[in-house]
Amino acid sequence: MLLPLARGRDPRRLAYKILVIPAGVSVPGDILVNPTFNQSILELTDLVSARLADVDGLSSVVVAAAGAVGMTALGPPVVREGPRGISVGMLCQNGHVVIHAVPEEGICLVDVVAREPADASRGAEVIARRFGASI
Repeated sequence: MLLPLARGRDPRRLAYKILVIPAGVSVPGDILVNPTFNQSILELTDLVSARLADVDGLSSVVVAAAGAVGMTALGPPVVREGPRGISVGMLCQNGHVVIHAVPEEGICLVDVVAREPADASRGAEVIARRFGASI
């Protein structure tokens, strides 16, 4: 069962908790919970291809984003290059920062997850600014 986030929260944030309910137990349909984690996802377009193709630059921006959120890295960023782009991710204590870049098309997907009370959108904003995008 997916439970929607509690009233009074920013409606632009999608947050759900998965709740396991034993068979035969009835649960009211309007149960609301506070999320434990928050997530910020951005799709950036019309970016400079050279920046997106620079794996060292992508790695450093992932580290900067985690720092902006206040997350501690569990290791260095992991970089994987494939025929359709580059993925850079860093696992952190209580979250992660991931960039999927397609330099030939000038696009990337940014995913930042952080445990409350940290604000994942701060990390996404750092990445957007580094790429010259406004959000």
